[in-house]
Amino acid sequence: MRQHLRMGGPDQAIEVVRRILAGDYTTDEEAESLVNEFASLVPDPKASDLIFWPNQHPLSSGLSENELTPELIVELAHQYRPFEL
Repeated sequence: MRQHLRMGGPDQAIEVVRRILAGDYTTDEEAESLVNEFASLVPDPKASDLIFWPNQHPLSSGLSENELTPELIVELAHQYRPFEL
């Protein structure tokens, strides 16, 4: 189930992504906590794909891994808009 968005600016989300990409955690639980924190800071329900499987995410599929900075990952995750039925 998708967590509700919580308050936090883009700087907080960028720092979380930096930590994930740098492997700045000591346990699997801490890594999972960071991923969950990132998910709670951005509207895209598949935001973690931007970090772990960028070629499978529609907003980053044409970009190389070198182009996907923490700042760009957060920017793309904030571009998500749900479909209106």
